[in-house]
Amino acid sequence: TGVVLGVCAVGFMLIKRRVRTTADRLLLPLVALLSVYAFGEAVEVERWWERFPHLYGLGGAFALLLPPLLYLWMAAATGRLKRFRLLHLLHFVPFAQDFAFTTPFLLLPSNEKLEKISEVLSW
Repeated sequence: TGVVLGVCAVGFMLIKRRVRTTADRLLLPLVALLSVYAFGEAVEVERWWERFPHLYGLGGAFALLLPPLLYLWMAAATGRLKRFRLLHLLHFVPFAQDFAFTTPFLLLPSNEKLEKISEVLSW
């Protein structure tokens, strides 16, 4: 239900027509990422990856996007951040590193991905 609520909230934010502040612009991807992360965790907890192996690992790297987005959103909401600057991209370096490291695994065919998962889980 959290995933559905997150998707609905993102939809309402996109439909809403008003001047958007920096905090509003940061809140939209933050809520969207929370939904993606929650879905990724549901895939792992409910073991949906056994039927849909391509979904395994979906939420992992996105977890590293949540803290910097939350920080930037709080800074913008409290008035400490007026504009997003290029320097703020440094907050996203851990995500980029993790994404680059896990992309080969995410792109594996389903049968190979299931073999790798079973190797790790049986260890």
